[in-house]
Amino acid sequence: MKNNIVKIMVLMIALILFMTLTYASNELIAKVEQYKIIVNGEEKIFNMPIVTINDRTYIPLRETAETLDMDVRWDDEKQEININNMIEEDELYVFYKNGLYGYIDKDFNVIIQPKYYYAEDFSEGLALVRTSNSQNGQYRYINKKGEIVIPEAYSMAYSFHDGIALVDLGEAAITDDSLFTYIDKQGNRITDKEFGLASSFSEKYAVVLKEGYGFPVPPSMKVKNKWSYINTLGEYPTEQVYEEARDFSNGYAAVKNNGKWGLINTKFKLVIDYIYDDIHKV
Repeated sequence: MKNNIVKIMVLMIALILFMTLTYASNELIAKVEQYKIIVNGEEKIFNMPIVTINDRTYIPLRETAETLDMDVRWDDEKQEININNMIEEDELYVFYKNGLYGYIDKDFNVIIQPKYYYAEDFSEGLALVRTSNSQNGQYRYINKKGEIVIPEAYSMAYSFHDGIALVDLGEAAITDDSLFTYIDKQGNRITDKEFGLASSFSEKYAVVLKEGYGFPVPPSMKVKNKWSYINTLGEYPTEQVYEEARDFSNGYAAVKNNGKWGLINTKFKLVIDYIYDDIHKV
């Protein structure tokens, strides 16, 4: 009996040593990080910490999903986590009735009564509408409850992309006096820069007229148009300028210099030289 107890004790000690060595060889080193979470150009603050374990970063699932407009639910019976895309579930569609625009859901229920003189599809949770019959102003942004979320009205504006919208600060829609800039979803300008012509963001960059008028001028004026790009911080990511430039698509953009078109990547490196009369996306 005594020998059996000794054997059992030896086996238990051996097992404990084995488990200790196994754990030591697979040591988990965790560290709380202070990484920023940027969603559509806007910084998000999480309540739960972001943790790095053995050089791999883990972020809180619920907060991440809800930040991306997803619904997270725990099924206790099945012991599983269900994540649903809320953007698809509450999609709204523009309809036109009696000269005004409103929004319906996928079951044809009227969610926002027709009261707008112009309306666009929702983009990134907000929709551009015109609240006046005038062609020159009262462009605003609403949420899916029909609430105006940015109080200022613009003479011209465009849908949100990458968390940023292009707006015209002029008193009338697109004139020689137009001054374009960019706002975030709170209506704050992302830059002090103003442009005679500009485009909406695409793949984190927007084409802007850095110098010139944006249209041909007599040679006697000696003015050359210089197009460039800004990033979502409102900064010029490159010093390179172009005679013409187009939006990024699938990581590339067509640009023109010396009368010929080439192709750049998102690092603004010329990947196809200026040799073509034109380059079009197909």
